[in-house]
Amino acid sequence: MKSLTLKVISQNNHIMTNTETGSTVYFIDFVVSNTKYSIDILSYPVPASLPTGFTSDITFIGTEKNPRLKLPSAINEIFGYEKDFITDTGSSILTFNSTTAPNVSPDNSVLIICDQVENEFSNLGILYAISPSVGIGSLIVDKPAYPIYSKLRNGNYNHLTFRILSSKTFRPIKLIDPEINFIFSIK
Repeated sequence: MKSLTLKVISQNNHIMTNTETGSTVYFIDFVVSNTKYSIDILSYPVPASLPTGFTSDITFIGTEKNPRLKLPSAINEIFGYEKDFITDTGSSILTFNSTTAPNVSPDNSVLIICDQVENEFSNLGILYAISPSVGIGSLIVDKPAYPIYSKLRNGNYNHLTFRILSSKTFRPIKLIDPEINFIFSIK
């Protein structure tokens, strides 16, 4: 998240660069606070004028002022802020805490489906639902309490296709991690 923020801020030239060291100064930062269960937004005052030894495309206004950040619709929910949230301006370091629980993963539950499973309650062929309850980047391990045996539709098959879908949209989920293992027992 932080790298995405820095990328957008850099693309918009809302930065200062130290001409001697090449280091970049950002005036908005996002910090994950595990203790507060919040994504904190920190804003820092932009100087009244360009300091010596720095370059910038910012238009300096003659007084120190914090930048204003508006979270677009849907992003506010992911970060845990109310709709149309905007940071306040000021002239000191300001911290804003999420007002609701951040929903970093909009898919709180995923469905494992098989194209040939017969399920009288769903035509999707749902085998199982996984509801991860781990931190970001943590290993997800899920084991049903007992084996799940589902009937296949009548016919002969030379392959079965398994998919992972969002429980909200029933669309395939893009998996980034190449290290995924499923164990199926077919009888």
